[in-house]
Amino acid sequence: MVARQLGVGFSPVRKNDALFPGETSSRLTTTDYRGRQQKLTIRSDHFLPGQWVALVDDWIEIGSQAAMVAELITETGAEVLSS
Repeated sequence: MVARQLGVGFSPVRKNDALFPGETSSRLTTTDYRGRQQKLTIRSDHFLPGQWVALVDDWIEIGSQAAMVAELITETGAEVLSS
């Protein structure tokens, strides 16, 4: 919905080995408040070097998941916008 309203592309993030065809990058988060880690996966081929990316986080836990996704996106050469 946010991407459609802004007229921009969208690339989802998957948790814990959900099916995700194509070139991917994954990483484990730090342990959350429940004592669990999440494996987060992005489609690395959705991001281009120098591209600006807005990360919309609807998880609202301790921020570890958003921070990990930002690192994965940055590794592709894209730049995560911050406020």
